[in-house]
Amino acid sequence: MVIKYQFKSLNIQWCLETQTYFLFCSPTDSEYLYHAVRQERIFPHSATAITHFKRAYEQYKLIQASRMGYYIASEMGREYFHAREYKNAKQLFETVAGMYRQESWVALLWATLGFLRECARQLGLLQEYIEYSLEMASLPTTGDYDETEQEKKRGFTREVGPAGPLSHTQRKEVFIDLLKLLHGTQSVLPPREGETGLEVKESTPVILNIDLASPLRSVLAVCASFHDTTIKPGVVTSLTLSLLTHLPVVLDLKELEVHFNQSSCNFVLTCNKDVDNLDDLTQENAQTKKGYDLHLEPNKWKRFTVDIIPGTPFVY
Repeated sequence: MVIKYQFKSLNIQWCLETQTYFLFCSPTDSEYLYHAVRQERIFPHSATAITHFKRAYEQYKLIQASRMGYYIASEMGREYFHAREYKNAKQLFETVAGMYRQESWVALLWATLGFLRECARQLGLLQEYIEYSLEMASLPTTGDYDETEQEKKRGFTREVGPAGPLSHTQRKEVFIDLLKLLHGTQSVLPPREGETGLEVKESTPVILNIDLASPLRSVLAVCASFHDTTIKPGVVTSLTLSLLTHLPVVLDLKELEVHFNQSSCNFVLTCNKDVDNLDDLTQENAQTKKGYDLHLEPNKWKRFTVDIIPGTPFVY
């Protein structure tokens, strides 16, 4: 049997069986607040949220609500990102980005690519960091204004990713930072103190393969068309090369090299008047034409017409 006595903040309990007292002091407001804040900080919020997101994701899969499932996957990726589990976050964001590309949801794709770009930096993935940066810089925008500010005026706000809101200014900043990285004048900050940041070295150049299925096709689109439907050996035929970029600034190409299944028809266009300093990747038997304007302006086609005779290409 226990007898309780209470005097303001002091509780006294008397146990008749053991003939002992128990004193309990009620915490003050400051003590209670300190305890509550401490418990809040150590509570695994992200792990709990991820558990519920997984259950919700499975339910949406059962009813075949794919878009809601991708939305849940995006929110789950954010929780992994805030928990610094960048590998899991990157895997989820890559899945979501594929759907956003297919549906042409540009603003959502920009935010997702911002997370992917930061995950690549944290994981030390140079190639993927460059690819995500190029894709972000080539995304279309409806105007040069801050969309977030416009939404605030309408009473609507949303969380944006690490890259900030989508705008022409933000795209330009992403591309300029990337150019500094590629030129070797700036390295990407390391994820943790004491580690080496991302940097491009001459001994290990970055090679990007862009095809019709690549998300980088908006960075540099290339079309080639022959003027004649039939090509005969020894007969002159014309070839038109068309280049288009959606990057926010002028893209300066060092050289443009075209390969055929017959190596004797290969040729190189270069803006450099000194052809002795061409890249080592240029084939020895490829004919070189110098002094061409290889400046690509944003959203403007650049065309070159080439007359080809099997074994002897000629550019005019």
